[in-house]
Amino acid sequence: MVVSCLVWYTLFLKRWLTQTPRFSLTGSVSSYEDSSSISVSSLSGLSSSLLEGGTIPSGQCHLDRLSASQRHFILHSVMEFLDIDSKLGCAVVCKEWRSLSRQPSLWRHIILDKRRISSKAITVVSSANLMILIDKSINNSFNLPRELDQFLRTVSSWCLELQTLKLSRIKPQTKRRPGETKEVYQKRTRGILDDGIESLLAASQNNLMIVKITSCQQLLTKKSYLKIAQYCPCLNILKLDDCAIRTEVIRSLAKGCKQLTSLQIVPDAKRDGNKNMTNSNLHFIGSTWYQLKLSLSIGGKNFSKSGLLSVVENCQLLQILELSRAQKVNEDAAKKMCRVGLKELHTFLFTNTIVTPQAILHLYVSCPQLKSIRVYLHLSDVYPGRDNANQYREKFDDAVSELQRLKEHPGLGALLQVRADID
Repeated sequence: MVVSCLVWYTLFLKRWLTQTPRFSLTGSVSSYEDSSSISVSSLSGLSSSLLEGGTIPSGQCHLDRLSASQRHFILHSVMEFLDIDSKLGCAVVCKEWRSLSRQPSLWRHIILDKRRISSKAITVVSSANLMILIDKSINNSFNLPRELDQFLRTVSSWCLELQTLKLSRIKPQTKRRPGETKEVYQKRTRGILDDGIESLLAASQNNLMIVKITSCQQLLTKKSYLKIAQYCPCLNILKLDDCAIRTEVIRSLAKGCKQLTSLQIVPDAKRDGNKNMTNSNLHFIGSTWYQLKLSLSIGGKNFSKSGLLSVVENCQLLQILELSRAQKVNEDAAKKMCRVGLKELHTFLFTNTIVTPQAILHLYVSCPQLKSIRVYLHLSDVYPGRDNANQYREKFDDAVSELQRLKEHPGLGALLQVRADID
């Protein structure tokens, strides 16, 4: 990882020097922040060419022409292309690299996906800060449940300009300790990332524009979601997918994050059965986030046509609407939705939600901006439970075939996508 970073730096440095043999900096420059007189556009062009596999022209490379500020500027531009793992690796190269790798402008995006808390990690103590270096050869693992939380708290001091936070499929260690019961194990791992997330949110505050959290199980509790409402008033995009969302969280988010243009709240069906997405909450969402424009994704079978109509009527600018694991949408529901809204809608997604052919036809005719209708169904959506699933297979296939035949309708074939699974 470090060797790769060094190669990047060497190639980029040589490319820069051979194309721009002389630099002219105005005034006294002593730090990276003061080196703005160097052409950013030319640097961007060089980096793009290098990323695309361009060759380095022949010529003599004179390293002594670079001042410290010029070297810092080039190195910073290289580090902008690196992921979190590589940036952490840069910190162990030398003092100069460590200082540059912690520039807030390099930590505008925190993206952690498929991290597993298990029994291996590399920890390095540097300048009184604990840094957890992620070794990809050991499945992106952390040593102890608290180490990932410590990692988040450590990098929060560098995330003053954080704009994007994405956490996806972060899991606790796969095995319980010897003699440990399931209840004790869940209690031990519950909410272990809450403090780290709070540190990140508190550090970034008004800069944070995008938060996406997906399938983090019990590692995050409602405390983290309430902190989003507290620290992120300028948030534009919020995704909480397969998370344990309670009514208290929904209402706090509605009061604290009033500038949202995209909202995805699909509760964890396995844990709470989507019971918390009620008509009352949908009325609250519609009346508070009426400015939603990009997309809205809601899920659960505990809200009815009344709650759905409230959202559609209030969010008149909505372009993308997704119903996930929701109640069946028939022609009557489609007519009422089209009567009160959906004039700007261009994409309607039915994820694990039954929709009748008549409803799809009405949406196609009544939504002037509609460009895509996507339906994803599973056998369990139509016939819940696994008992005697085979005897319902034929009925399920017939229902899917009815939807597929809609593609023969003039104009609708280009818009409609249907996917069905039985496994």
